[in-house]
Amino acid sequence: MSAAEAQHVASLTVKTLQDMRSDQSWSSFYALVTALQGKLDVDEPVLPRRRKVPRRFEDGQAAGTHPERAEDLYRVAYFEALDLAVSSIQERFDQPGYAMYRNLEELLLQALRDDDHTAAMQQVTGLYHELDAGALTVQLKALASHFASISSEGTSLKDCIHYLRSLSADARKFYSEVVCVVQLLLVMPATNAVSERSFSTMRRIKTYLRSTMRQDRLNYTMVMSIYKELVDQLDLVAVSNEFVSKNEHRSRFFGKF
Repeated sequence: MSAAEAQHVASLTVKTLQDMRSDQSWSSFYALVTALQGKLDVDEPVLPRRRKVPRRFEDGQAAGTHPERAEDLYRVAYFEALDLAVSSIQERFDQPGYAMYRNLEELLLQALRDDDHTAAMQQVTGLYHELDAGALTVQLKALASHFASISSEGTSLKDCIHYLRSLSADARKFYSEVVCVVQLLLVMPATNAVSERSFSTMRRIKTYLRSTMRQDRLNYTMVMSIYKELVDQLDLVAVSNEFVSKNEHRSRFFGKF
């Protein structure tokens, strides 16, 4: 999914959650929960025991009201959950950096579709001064002509990246500015899920019993743990022979597998 598509889906999700923030939606939700209560053999919702406010929090005014019904208690939690979800999505997808990432994508896609990309070009070249706007415009036109000649259907960002990777090093220099834009897209992660998984992997690998390893060994071990599917596809015999061939002592001791 591209950044523009993700932002569009996020806006639809926010609109759906905001439509759910009404008394009618809450009544329907609570009625559904109550109906499922008997089927799932769950106890009825009850109010928690009323607790006295600590003296240090008292300011001479009346203490906060305690809900009279369990429905009133969970109604507040329902609206708080919706507000938290909406604010989290908006905070994630309305960042200035995300907008620039979307401009990079739209610049390529609009150019490949032969749409007007003047605004995206100005925003991208205004931020990345190392890009040559004139050369980038010419290269985008050439790239759009290439895709128009081989396919009448819409071109995706994935197709563009695959085509540039298939070119030789000399041929890729013809699209030097476009390659720079693609590199900017590839080095900026759309999410932080990969980095979060890396930290989780490090906690599993570098335990207190296995904490005295060098940085390179830790990196290699983490890569093998993260990309388990690729590791399972390795030819262990070929890897073993390569390991043995790099040292004369190993060759005499192990021979060839």
